[in-house]
Amino acid sequence: MKQRQLVTGRQSVEQPGTIQRHSAQRLTAGLFAVLTMLIGSLTACNPMGPAVETAQPTDQTPAAQAENTESNTEPDTSSIAQPGTNPSADSSSDEERVKQGKLFEEGKTVYLDFQKRELEMGAKDKNPANPEWLSKYVTKSYYGKVLDQIKSNNASTYRLADDAFDKAKTTMRRVQKPEDNKADVALEACVDMTQVDLIDKATGKPIKKANLAYRYVQLKRADGTLKVYKIDNKAVSKCPF
Repeated sequence: MKQRQLVTGRQSVEQPGTIQRHSAQRLTAGLFAVLTMLIGSLTACNPMGPAVETAQPTDQTPAAQAENTESNTEPDTSSIAQPGTNPSADSSSDEERVKQGKLFEEGKTVYLDFQKRELEMGAKDKNPANPEWLSKYVTKSYYGKVLDQIKSNNASTYRLADDAFDKAKTTMRRVQKPEDNKADVALEACVDMTQVDLIDKATGKPIKKANLAYRYVQLKRADGTLKVYKIDNKAVSKCPF
């Protein structure tokens, strides 16, 4: 059974579980990789922003869940070594889970802040060609792709509405193992911008609504901190998780 937890920033994060990556073809995205296709790839992702919903996955069957629920009424024997068990191995597994959980939380924070910057830029007619903050959030290998997207966005005839941050919602979950072995952590995000207007830069009037996008984000440690290493993006009619 999924539990949902409200967090700040109109995003929801699904915690570790058995996760299969959506198999449909994705388009690699930079800062607004699909701005000309859909500004729905942008979203308000800011720890200080609107509420975010977090989904908790489980790979258990209803019977297994019921069994676990019932077992909660039994005396706690977790600290007692049972015949045939290896307490040190269990401890190592627990430590690894804690480590991976902390890594995901760090990566999530970096990504949400990066998307906040994306959204702020998406609501402007023009942006600096090489913003000073960019190197804080992306790796050197991804830097050039973001600059190309900024150039494309500046040339676009439309932008996001000023209230995009308040209306955008993102649902996220952690990927158990990144597809790229150079990445340290990965996450999936469904970015719902269907309530956000796209504004004609020339007239200042709305022309249509933005879309729903799926993003597969990989982060890598560089210069002592996690940074966005790759983002794959595609338009979807429904979130795949």
